[in-house]
Amino acid sequence: MKKLLLNLFLFLLLPGLVLDVVLRIAMPFPSTKGYGRVLKDVHTRKINFLFVGSSRVGAAINSAAFDNITSKAHQKRVRSENLGMGSSTLVGHYYGLKAIFDASMHDSENCHMFVEVTLGLPPMDTWEGIWFNAGQYEQLYPYIDFSDYLTFWQVSGNSINEKVTLGLLKAFRPAGFLLSARSALLSRGEVFTQRYISSFADNSEKENPGKKQAPMHMAAGIRNDPAGIKLARELILKQAAKSKGETNGSAPFADWEKLVLVDMRNLAEKNHCTMSLVSVPLSPSQELTRKSDRSGSQVLSFKAWARQNQLPILSTGLHFTDDDYPDLWHLSADKALIFSEQLARAYAISNNPAR
Repeated sequence: MKKLLLNLFLFLLLPGLVLDVVLRIAMPFPSTKGYGRVLKDVHTRKINFLFVGSSRVGAAINSAAFDNITSKAHQKRVRSENLGMGSSTLVGHYYGLKAIFDASMHDSENCHMFVEVTLGLPPMDTWEGIWFNAGQYEQLYPYIDFSDYLTFWQVSGNSINEKVTLGLLKAFRPAGFLLSARSALLSRGEVFTQRYISSFADNSEKENPGKKQAPMHMAAGIRNDPAGIKLARELILKQAAKSKGETNGSAPFADWEKLVLVDMRNLAEKNHCTMSLVSVPLSPSQELTRKSDRSGSQVLSFKAWARQNQLPILSTGLHFTDDDYPDLWHLSADKALIFSEQLARAYAISNNPAR
């Protein structure tokens, strides 16, 4: 029996442990998406601006356009990172940002962070809620330590199965490596499929000329293929029709101090980075799906809290139509350029009201 256990250790466990150590050294941040992408490039120029939020941020922010306007206003070259991601949570963003700050990748003399708000309200994420959405393990496990994991186990609203799986990914790096490899293969397969399907769509367009949808940024997990756009549009239109006349009978959330947003701001201040909120516009159809779960009094309450806590809410004043959102979820690339340039101007004015 002892010999069997020894053989098991030598031929299975020992190689696994060695592989674990090698992968931790070679790939400290295994994911190639979002924060993992940024953290792999630690020797680049310092980051001045960070955009945090959902895939709507990923689509609406054109970093090059924002940097161009802001560089002229600052009279020096600046660099921004668009960290908007689909199916993300503010908890995942918090730990990703902490990793960036810990790696000193930000310019501590000129650092500012923008966090998404929609229809006047921020992400309602709390520490007692879910820390990551279903299947999105890569958005959290590379950036937390074991004390964070214990807190996650004790207070988060994720399922027991998700907590155990995240723990295995955290404890045994080869499992995380396999998950990242699987995600990369699926991502490449999706891109290939999108191109393949799009080739048929292009032929169809030539045979049946008509109104062509504007492209979106291939970012933040957004499907840009005709089939994906069609599915997204159908979902929004179905939700919008269902939402007409609906009201939320429950009392609106207003305990703003419980939000992860508060800890995110404290994290930014600790690392000499200022923070503001940015109003990211929704398509009119998507607005209909959101109005039933928020009230005017709730928006006013949050604005008062934000003002009291010196958290400015920047708005471009721009208005878009459903035609500007190819899938009714995400702003088209050409409108994102306009939005990003106007946001840069709004930020410059907020920093220098006398202009």
